[in-house]
Amino acid sequence: MTLGDFTLPIRLVPRKRSQIMPLFGFCFAFVIVSLATLLTADGRMRIRLNGEVVTDPTVRMVLALLLFAGALFCLGGIVAMAVKMLPRSPFFHINLSSDGIVVRRWFRQQTLSWGEVPKFETLEVETKSKRGTRINHYTVAMRSVTPPAGASGDGTYLEEVLRISADEYGSESEEEDAALLAEWLNALRKLAEERRLDDQSPIDVPEAFRSSVCPLANASRSDARMIRTVERS
Repeated sequence: MTLGDFTLPIRLVPRKRSQIMPLFGFCFAFVIVSLATLLTADGRMRIRLNGEVVTDPTVRMVLALLLFAGALFCLGGIVAMAVKMLPRSPFFHINLSSDGIVVRRWFRQQTLSWGEVPKFETLEVETKSKRGTRINHYTVAMRSVTPPAGASGDGTYLEEVLRISADEYGSESEEEDAALLAEWLNALRKLAEERRLDDQSPIDVPEAFRSSVCPLANASRSDARMIRTVERS
């Protein structure tokens, strides 16, 4: 199999292996939190808070409701992971065609033509919590924007147009996946600018993303219509 054996349009879907551990974690947490909710709501069970037995039924009910909210959150995580693992991932995917890029997340869809999408680059986001500092890497498209008249500040600032969690689709490290996806999308963008990007023409796909690719024989026309509609609006 050569590197140019894929043709547009194609769909990138989340890798199932990347969803297994989060799915297991949400399932385990859901079971634990659900049991804790039932035990807390049961007035016959002794519940200790800060070393003291909770006897006030109102306090017990508040604790049970908080735990129930946690169980719902875990259930939502289970549903999200399961939806990402559906065949061809209808609610989480990236469609690439000769006309542009379509990114789907649940019922929200971003549609950009290659002509309007800025250059792709990587973004490093640092998140601090009690557990420590976590660094996430994304593939983003950012454009320069001039502040409106009367606004404070001089010059221009960067506005994020599109953000992709590349690690869901790639097989390398999170940082490498973000860099590889940015480089690949920029290559497709350049081909489109040079009018050398056509459907049914072989394209190169980085090895890290090849297992996430699904051919889309009938997607090109529908994506093209959406892209042209967005451009006219």
